[in-house]
Amino acid sequence: QSLHAFQAGEVVLTDHPLVEGPGNRSAATCLNCLASVSTADPSSCSTTDPSSCSTADCASCSRCGWPVCNAACENGRWHAIECSTLAKLDEKPDFQLEVCSEYSAIFALRVCILAKQKEVREKLDFLMDHADDIVKEENFEELWSKGLQLIAKVDGLPYSGLRGVGIFCTNAVSMPHRNGRWLYPTFSFLSHSCVSNCRFYPHPGQMVLVRAQVDIKCGDEITISYLEPGLGTVLRKPYIENMWYFSCTCTLCTDPTELGTYFSAMTCRKCRDYVVQQNLLADEVWQCNKCKMTVDCKTMHTLAKTLHNQVKQVAEKNEVEGMIEKLSDLLHPNHFLLLALKEKWVKFHHTERQDLETGLKYVSDIIRIRKIMEPGLTLNLGENLKLLNQFMLNLGRMRLSAGEISKEEFMKMALGAASNIKFANKCFEGLS
Repeated sequence: QSLHAFQAGEVVLTDHPLVEGPGNRSAATCLNCLASVSTADPSSCSTTDPSSCSTADCASCSRCGWPVCNAACENGRWHAIECSTLAKLDEKPDFQLEVCSEYSAIFALRVCILAKQKEVREKLDFLMDHADDIVKEENFEELWSKGLQLIAKVDGLPYSGLRGVGIFCTNAVSMPHRNGRWLYPTFSFLSHSCVSNCRFYPHPGQMVLVRAQVDIKCGDEITISYLEPGLGTVLRKPYIENMWYFSCTCTLCTDPTELGTYFSAMTCRKCRDYVVQQNLLADEVWQCNKCKMTVDCKTMHTLAKTLHNQVKQVAEKNEVEGMIEKLSDLLHPNHFLLLALKEKWVKFHHTERQDLETGLKYVSDIIRIRKIMEPGLTLNLGENLKLLNQFMLNLGRMRLSAGEISKEEFMKMALGAASNIKFANKCFEGLS
């Protein structure tokens, strides 16, 4: 719970990584800055002297034999955690493989080594690992067996390798620029809500910044969303359960109408009303609001997943338009798949008047629905306000040239666009 009140846009929390490391499906990378040993990029190296990291310099650590960029990375903060430990191991992985499975050990090993420090251990002990659930995953052996075997060779660790893996899976945040993760000790305590009151993003210097999207009262729980809210509950809720091992009970995930949006609702084949899941906490049947026809949950989930895969595949404007026409008869007008298609369509280049009118309607639909799913100063709202301005002003110029509106009316439209940009800038605040 928040000990303070925050206004929308205020910074709620900043945090720095306790651990940084490669992902669990990684090719050989520099163990300090995570640059690929074949495509090391000096501009993204995290050493004190990034310019020293280049493809030509990529080499092996003189102590442990694992890949590093150069001396700067060999002595870097992150590699220093495990270097002496790796140096004691008899065997080295094959660093030429497309996926070096032993790299799945590095992040977890760093967690286990750092846990030897009392002050670090106190922070890590509070983190959940969901180890009992992770070992049941079908691909657990493929992803983690070699990494866990490596960690098992290390004596004197306060945590098991499985505990380290669990902390990685449950709490680590993906890097936007590398196949790697960060573990933020305080940030990890924040709860998830699909309709969150805060958003987060990486900030220069490996810091994560949490900013209020809406006004937050003293005593309110600080929440973030672990994923983009573009999926309807029919796919989002099981995705959260599979990814983070809990059943979300936020207001969106427990309302059959999804806060009145009918974001997952499908058209009833019998009466043309809408079919929704009656009890989202109990996996009960889907039922038509009017004629009470029922469909089992598995069928509806499979249908939504199949259609979602089809929507992701369409790329050309005519394909998107065809898919919108096809699905409009099957889905509620606010359905998340139709919204996704509209979001694709508005990003194409449009010059015809009819397209501009359609685009203005589509962007208005997107903003209307997104404001319910993502209230407040969100990045999506900022981007969509910019798109709204483009369609509105281009259409306005066309109408002005045709004599359909006066200059005064167009200026009023332009002032509205300026107001939209001002609000959009608030949504983007802190990104640069």
